[in-house]
Amino acid sequence: MHRDIYPRFDHPDCVDGAPIWEVEDEGDVMVHAAPMSHGVPCVGYVVTEQNKPGRLRPDIIQPIIERNSDELRKIVKNPMKMMAVIKNMPEGSSYTFPDGTVVKQSDVVELPRKGRKVVILGDTLDAGAISGRF
Repeated sequence: MHRDIYPRFDHPDCVDGAPIWEVEDEGDVMVHAAPMSHGVPCVGYVVTEQNKPGRLRPDIIQPIIERNSDELRKIVKNPMKMMAVIKNMPEGSSYTFPDGTVVKQSDVVELPRKGRKVVILGDTLDAGAISGRF
């Protein structure tokens, strides 16, 4: 598939009037390019991954679900589906199981994970247009 990529001079990450190219946007991963200072025109690339939600701690929640499985079947067909319900609760919320066990979201879901970033630069005198911008 062919598509044209045009420079954006109004991008919020532009520095000193240098353009930014939005090369790819897959939703969870973005690729940007910006000009580098070199003898010939060239760009550097930044691949940025979005932050990811925290992981559920099944070692904590699974025994509670199993202990409550008979009562939970009256609410949901498969009690293990409650793992997704618990994982997707808003921060600061809690869920009370039929036996009275209260589970706080923060006790069973790890903190969000920071997205990774990869910067690809060639031989350059100044990476100011791209470094630390994304």
